[in-house]
Amino acid sequence: MDAPDVLSALHKDFESTADVNRVFGEPVVIGDRTLIPVARVSAGFGGGMGRKTGTDGTAGGGGGGLEARPMGAIEVTKTGTKYVPVYDPGAVLSVAKAAVFGLFFGMMFRRRR
Repeated sequence: MDAPDVLSALHKDFESTADVNRVFGEPVVIGDRTLIPVARVSAGFGGGMGRKTGTDGTAGGGGGGLEARPMGAIEVTKTGTKYVPVYDPGAVLSVAKAAVFGLFFGMMFRRRR
């Protein structure tokens, strides 16, 4: 399989998994309220191939990933529509880690002066 074939196969797999149904779930009706689940979807892929000069051998590889994280829901009622976010402990933890990391390096830099 040559590089264009590998990239074409990766693109086809990516295209079949990346659609709007991964972001907006099926509506759920509860009484007079309709909830539409909302997620953040991230995907990426890559690949590469190489050939050793003077030989017929080639080597290559590829891979990818898909992540879906719940973000909230769109709430539809007779009186209106609104977005209701969900609490994401992973996002809060990431911000806290970054703050501690920045504080630590700020203190280390200050001591060096």
